Amino acid sequence: MHEPPSVRFTLRDATRSSHARVDALFRDGFAGPADYAGYLAGMHGFLGAVWHALPEFGTGLRLLQDDMDTVGVPVPPLSAPVPVVPAERLGWRYVIDGSTLGARVLLRQVHAFGHDGERGATFLAHHADGTAWDDTRRDLDALPADADALRMLCAAAERAFAVAYDAFRDALVFHRSTRAA
Repeated sequence: MHEPPSVRFTLRDATRSSHARVDALFRDGFAGPADYAGYLAGMHGFLGAVWHALPEFGTGLRLLQDDMDTVGVPVPPLSAPVPVVPAERLGWRYVIDGSTLGARVLLRQVHAFGHDGERGATFLAHHADGTAWDDTRRDLDALPADADALRMLCAAAERAFAVAYDAFRDALVFHRSTRAA
């Protein structure tokens, strides 16, 4: 008898194109300080839109604001809140916590700009070293493969990727154009 794929792998497969769309914004990582500024502003916009519903990301938001101050990126007002119901939280965590793997790579790149986990890249260091992804994977793997719950989880993750894409795209366009001028 063939066992159905886990919830985590079903979610990964269902959101593959949305994930790739976000990753494509940073295809080459940080090509320069403008990309890092765009990343900080984009992540601030993304987390700022959901921290009220996911308060565990408040620390990350504060670290981002500190990094933005250090790097000289204006800290904008928080984005309008995106409603997240409790049943969707795990889908959002999948997107946010899953980015810890990429944060490890990006953290190494910002060293070239003179930033590290103590100054200018505290968010990336915190995000890369945390256990949040392990916790999220465990929570996903513990879920039964209920069709309705899977649909809601996939929809939440798709929405999270869409919010992330918009926040990063807008921030990158702004910072690449203002730093090039």
